[in-house]
Amino acid sequence: MHFRITTLVENSVAQSGQALLAEHGLSFYIEEGNRKILFDTGQNLVISNNARVLGIDLSQIDTVVLNHGHYDHSGGLKSILESNKDFTLYGHPDVFSTKVKKANGNYKYIGIPVEKNNIVNCGISLQLNRDPVVVAPGVMTSGEIALANEFKDRVFFNTVGNVFEF
Repeated sequence: MHFRITTLVENSVAQSGQALLAEHGLSFYIEEGNRKILFDTGQNLVISNNARVLGIDLSQIDTVVLNHGHYDHSGGLKSILESNKDFTLYGHPDVFSTKVKKANGNYKYIGIPVEKNNIVNCGISLQLNRDPVVVAPGVMTSGEIALANEFKDRVFFNTVGNVFEF
């Protein structure tokens, strides 16, 4: 089994001289055999540009896995749906639940910017599950991970354009 993982969206860019862009968010393009999997989609500001620069055809994606339902991990669904309506979308059953952030006494929507019904009406197959799911040979979701507290302190170092093979 051979995997190739390309970072499409991240907070920084690894390869200068290319027209790659960075944004707050995350997206990995995973190739395994003839499978083309997108793990998260970024905010939607740079995914199309970076895919084009890196020679990745988003219309060929057969699977999208959403880590969670915040805009910086799911906003790129807009771009994917413009060129591709033939993929399976995996996520937690609450991935489409309303997510807001309170700042200066006001609430701001920070969830998925595409409504669940619009995705279903496009013919996308939704696979929403709390349990681990095998997405492709050697690729699976973790299933639901309960938060130990209400804060999410995570550090992840990566850069757009990095390619990992194993």
